[in-house]
Order: sequence, then structure tokens, then C-alpha cells
Amino acid sequence: GPVLMGWVFQMWKEISQGIKYLEQERATEVKLEEMRRQHEMQVARKKEIEFGTLMAFGMKDDRLLVFQCFEAWKAYFEKIKLEWEHKVNQKQVLNEYADFMLVQQFHKDAESLITATFMEWHREALILKHE
Repeated sequence: GPVLMGWVFQMWKEISQGIKYLEQERATEVKLEEMRRQHEMQVARKKEIEFGTLMAFGMKDDRLLVFQCFEAWKAYFEKIKLEWEHKVNQKQVLNEYADFMLVQQFHKDAESLITATFMEWHREALILKHE
């Protein structure tokens, strides 16, 4: 009855709000991770510049060269990782949109089927009424 229907709608509302909250939380985590990676990339670039400056001033140490190479690699790695994560997140957003559009299409198809069924039922009722 109406009580059960009200309960079902209330549960649906609570579940959908929970899903929206989880999606927002995930989006926030993604943004924070992206900001952290950008910071790491900037730190690595800064260290690379500092090592280059020390070498330009005549400090010729093998460890310095190793650190400079490592920081250059780290900056490159962070950049590639950031681009990859951005692509993955963009793909996930596109997949969610595609899922949404499919559900919308199914709803349209369901409405069309219900309308066609009702029209056919109504036509049959009119035929039976005239017999």
C-alpha cells in the first residue's frame, strides 16, 4: 500500500544521497592527489635546478650528478603519472555519463512500451465493447 511505497521511496532517497556523497568524496580525493603530485613535481624541478646551479658553480661530484638525474626522473615520472590519472578519471566520468544515457534510453523505451501496451489494451477494450 501507500506506506510501503513511501518507505521504498524514502530508502531510495537515502541510498541515492549516500551514493552522491561517495562520488563527491572520491572527486575530492582525486583533486587532493592531483595537487600532491603537482607539488611533488614542483619540488623535484626545484631540486633539479638547485643541483644544476651547484654544478654550474663548479661543484663536480658524482653524487650530485646522481641526485640531479634522480630528481629529473622523479619530475618526469610525476608528470606522466598525473597525466595518466587525469586520463583514467576522465574515462571514468565518460563511462558514468554513458551509463546515465543508457538508463535514460531504457526509461524512454520502457515508457514507449507501456504507452503502446496501454493503447493496444484500450483498442481491444473498445472492440470488445462494440461486440
